[in-house]
Amino acid sequence: MTNRRLLLVDDDPGVRDAYAAVFAPRAPSSSTERSRLASLVLGVSPARSLAIHNPFSLTIARQGQEAAEALERLKAQGQAPAVAFVDMRMPPGWDGLTTIEALWRIDPRLQCVLCTAFSDFSWEEIVARLGTTDRLLILRKPFDRIEVLQMAEALCAKWMATEQAADQARQVARQQTILRGIIDHAGLLITLKDAQGRYLLANQGFALRHGRTEAEVLGRTDDHLFPDQAKDLAAREAAAMSEGVCAGEEDDPRVATPARFHVVRFTLTTDHPEGPLLCTVATDVTAFRDLESRYLQSQKMEALGRLAGGVAHDFNNLLAAIMGFSELALGGQVDGRTRGYLSQVLQAGQQASDLTRQLLAFSRRQVLNPQRVEVGAVVEDLVAMLTRLVGRTITITVVNQGPSWVLIDKSQLQQVLVNLVVNARDAMPQGGRASIEVHGGTPGRVRVIVADTGVGMAPEVLAHIWDPFFTTKAEGQGTGLGLSTVHGIVLQSGGGITVESEPGQGTRVVVDLPSVAEGVPVVATQPGPITGGRERLLIVDDRDDVRSLLVEILGSAGYDVVEAGDPRRIAEECPACDLLVTDVVMPGLEGPELLRRLRVRHPDLRVLFMTGHTIHPESLPGPVLAKPFSHRDLLAAVRQALG
Repeated sequence: MTNRRLLLVDDDPGVRDAYAAVFAPRAPSSSTERSRLASLVLGVSPARSLAIHNPFSLTIARQGQEAAEALERLKAQGQAPAVAFVDMRMPPGWDGLTTIEALWRIDPRLQCVLCTAFSDFSWEEIVARLGTTDRLLILRKPFDRIEVLQMAEALCAKWMATEQAADQARQVARQQTILRGIIDHAGLLITLKDAQGRYLLANQGFALRHGRTEAEVLGRTDDHLFPDQAKDLAAREAAAMSEGVCAGEEDDPRVATPARFHVVRFTLTTDHPEGPLLCTVATDVTAFRDLESRYLQSQKMEALGRLAGGVAHDFNNLLAAIMGFSELALGGQVDGRTRGYLSQVLQAGQQASDLTRQLLAFSRRQVLNPQRVEVGAVVEDLVAMLTRLVGRTITITVVNQGPSWVLIDKSQLQQVLVNLVVNARDAMPQGGRASIEVHGGTPGRVRVIVADTGVGMAPEVLAHIWDPFFTTKAEGQGTGLGLSTVHGIVLQSGGGITVESEPGQGTRVVVDLPSVAEGVPVVATQPGPITGGRERLLIVDDRDDVRSLLVEILGSAGYDVVEAGDPRRIAEECPACDLLVTDVVMPGLEGPELLRRLRVRHPDLRVLFMTGHTIHPESLPGPVLAKPFSHRDLLAAVRQALG
């Protein structure tokens, strides 16, 4: 919308009427004196006013002070005029120069016309007062009415053009601010170079990444900023300049901190005098690649866990038969030498069972017997044994702070502590200090910290400590299952574990376990008396050797035993019995589903599950007996399951 508002400042009423006759024609005044003055100033009588299709809006002031007040008021109302016509002489108040100075302080955009009939000030004096500006014109009286009218039209148009340009400049500035904010905070490294390799733009991410300010980068080249890497960078950029666009992952050679970036380089064809520009946008993908590596590692560990669990399941079935029949043979009439042989078989079987249990712990598929235990008490009970284990050159200190009740398999907790202390011992061949701290004051968590002053671990070793069979020990000095077993036990118990270590700075292992209230009831886990019974037992296992062993042991204890090797067939026959003793993992029909089908006809049927491994033993609808087991364990578990 056009601004056609004028401010007219003159102390003479006749001149003011003459201005009005030109800019806003209306009925002429009858004053002869005013008509005479209008003729002197404009060369026209008010009676001969010009016909204007689009009259101006006039604000008339008699003195400079009055004009300044009027401008303040109009500006506050959003009605600021575009042009002011100001008389030079307006005694006894301000002169024209003083008035224009005041008006420009209020509104610097105002276009001013200084009207004078005398040479009161030279041009040099006017410039000294008002400065060199395109907002000021000087007109001498008398002047032609058409000239004045056209001057007002032109200056109003100029005011509007200036305002539009200023608006556009403000919009461009806002857009530049927004764009620059996006560029600086987008989490990217963005640069722009000319054909000579000079930096024309370097965003905040790039500057911070390389420890410089944007001002230190702009106008310089890689030869000045990164002389050692300039040749390599130039080769990479040359490919983008020739192909137009180039993308890929690369390391940043300009910084010592390892980092991986996805880099896109492309050319921009502009009117820049140096030719096309090269833009580089780099995204830090270090964390993403690390996460990807961790994910692939977890997938590998999961696959190894499934393999270990499957192997352990079959191996435990074999061990159950080997150890069970050996124990049966020992209970019979055998000579001393044979008894010794069988004892060796049982001892080897137990060692094999321990190794299998480590595999299951790593794969988090072992059968746990959780109890409410006080971690501090478990540590105190182990101190004497751990002291003998580490030897005289290593000092063990224990710090026990606050109650530390957790729900965990006590034997597995002991294994975690022993394995960690053994690792600490092996890291201090010349002796040192090991500590065990128990912190139970944090709500919902019990923290156990095992630290040593040993040799520590390099990052490349630290990255593989949970891998099964990974070890830095000499051949024959370790299985590589110690820490992977600890890791599996802690995770299966619902906890978490972290390791902090640096070469020469020792190692600190932090285990967090979910805490429980001291009064949480725990089901008794001690085996009952070794007694038999007359109840009817249904034994279901797909392995003939294990099933034969169970029939022999339980039949000898007086139970009425019915056996089945095919769970699908026995589910259809659905015989009546007091207790179902079944393997968990069987081809065709697993133990829990077999129980569900049998309970359709026998809702009160009790159950005892047997397993070489299970992912979630707590999800099974009954007690679980882990393979391999002793005769005593089997008889006690059956008696307990029968109630």
